Amino acid sequence: MSDVNLKDTQQVLRGDMDRAEHDAYAAVPEDANAWFLYARELGEKKDMRGAVNALSRAIALEPQCGIYYRWRGHRHLNCGDIEDACADFTIASRLIPENWDVWYHLALTNVVLGRREYAEYAHRRCWEITDDSENDSKRIALCNWMWINLSLMGRTEEADELLSKYIRPDLDAGVDVAYLRMCLCYKGELTPEDLLRPEPEDDEPLLGVMTQAFGLANYYRIKGDEAKYRETIDMIVRDGADAWNCFGYASACYVQRHWKEA
Repeated sequence: MSDVNLKDTQQVLRGDMDRAEHDAYAAVPEDANAWFLYARELGEKKDMRGAVNALSRAIALEPQCGIYYRWRGHRHLNCGDIEDACADFTIASRLIPENWDVWYHLALTNVVLGRREYAEYAHRRCWEITDDSENDSKRIALCNWMWINLSLMGRTEEADELLSKYIRPDLDAGVDVAYLRMCLCYKGELTPEDLLRPEPEDDEPLLGVMTQAFGLANYYRIKGDEAKYRETIDMIVRDGADAWNCFGYASACYVQRHWKEA
């Protein structure tokens, strides 16, 4: 941030500055983009709560800027605040409807929340703006969530047709190789055990396994194996804490928490 020391600004966000320091920072000009850039830095350092706070400051200053909601939604997602993430992605979808990431993340939050029709609508909007390249990693990730949602709606034939048309083992999945492996498991071309083994080339093997494990949990749920579904969710929560910013871990925590509240 211009003219602001990042360490001290983090203290402002966390509320642990003394009164004199707080008064000194009150004189800093309000700059929404500076708070946004600061939030990006905090996110890179995995200070997701700090990033949420910084983005809230940016939104207070420029409430019509859709990209701020898009990123605050993502940081809420990293923290496991699924409802808050969904709310931010919903606002962002009105402000920047051309943004692929907004529709993608709005859909997946609705899948986790069990809002099937809302998820389907967001998936449809996301599909419309996805690159037509068969090797596009975005389409692979989208197929994963569409298959889960359609299957949970009882539309298994439609879901399986999607995989048959768009998923093959020789696709170049890029950063979304975990989603390709999940889709191949749904097709029966990989075993459930394959998804629980880290790949040698994974930069973050635990994150990859926990991402795949959440897909596997939903696979068991779709196949009617409630015991394996719950067992896999419990495993993610128990063993995945070091990948806490992974969506699969955050979602599993959300699901388990709502079991206990039910």
